[in-house]
Amino acid sequence: MQSFISPDNNLVLLFIVFGAAAFGIYSEHKKWFGKVSGILVTMISMSVLSMTGIIPVASDPEIKVDVYSMVFSYFIPVAIPLMLFSSNLIKIITESGRLLIAFIIGAIGVVLGSFLAYNLIDLGDGSGNTAGVIAATLIGGSVNFVATAEILNFSTNPLFTATVAIDNFAANIYVLLLFFVPTIGFLTRFFKKPGYRN
Repeated sequence: MQSFISPDNNLVLLFIVFGAAAFGIYSEHKKWFGKVSGILVTMISMSVLSMTGIIPVASDPEIKVDVYSMVFSYFIPVAIPLMLFSSNLIKIITESGRLLIAFIIGAIGVVLGSFLAYNLIDLGDGSGNTAGVIAATLIGGSVNFVATAEILNFSTNPLFTATVAIDNFAANIYVLLLFFVPTIGFLTRFFKKPGYRN
């Protein structure tokens, strides 16, 4: 499908990519985005633009978009280590306590669930990579999704765009569910409300 903005219109596409990234950073400082990460907002923005035909689709093998190639080849490999360098692993381990144990159990559950889904649902030749990137994003978020997709050379797979869309949709539904859970009466009985002292 021919997009509204031509794949060789590098200046406009670069402006859109930078604009989507800036919009994601801006969204993290606004309450109306709730707990949705800036990276997820950026990915949703680009997905909407590509699915509506405004910009070219990255996973189309018949279309070469130099701006996308530059982002995947240079920007992402540089951005991911820079984000990891700001992490304090010792502080995470010492202060997380039981939360770290819960995270590890959850991560194991995601991996086992991905193996189960891989064996139950046949998506063709890309099934293994699809299960891998979904497991990565459920464990480590959108940055992990992109990093794993790059390692597996999945970013050029026709299933990549669909996987991003499904991941974004499922993540948004899950976040909305978390906000909705405290309003369900019979579930509140299982959780202790914190007491406040004057």
